[in-house]
Amino acid sequence: MELTPANAKLSAYAVIIVGCALAAADAVQPQFGHYKLMFGSLLLGILPYVVYGFLSDILRPRALLVVGAVVLGIDILVHLAGLSHTAAGADRLIWAYLPLWLALVPLAPLVAGQYSLPERERSESGTEEPPH
Repeated sequence: MELTPANAKLSAYAVIIVGCALAAADAVQPQFGHYKLMFGSLLLGILPYVVYGFLSDILRPRALLVVGAVVLGIDILVHLAGLSHTAAGADRLIWAYLPLWLALVPLAPLVAGQYSLPERERSESGTEEPPH
């Protein structure tokens, strides 16, 4: 499969859907014999994928795939290890608030200049539209 902007966007949508489902599954927690949806945990878990979704239009396809894989991979590893629920003390700041730290990961390619704005793409291709 060739890496095109359309394929990169489809994979970004898949990352967002899987990440939101993972955040929803993590937000359902046992409370005195029944399960309760912790709304704050849900919003915190969805935050990295919201930031990633906002940047999906301006990141280059390769950067979009790499950032999505990193964010989802770290999130899955932390949930599989159970670090977000078993942490105590100072470790709780790292693992329980990991979605806040993960929300910064999609911003790294912007700092590195891996963005593509429509004006930049038009000028690089050599075909500019005439002024109206």
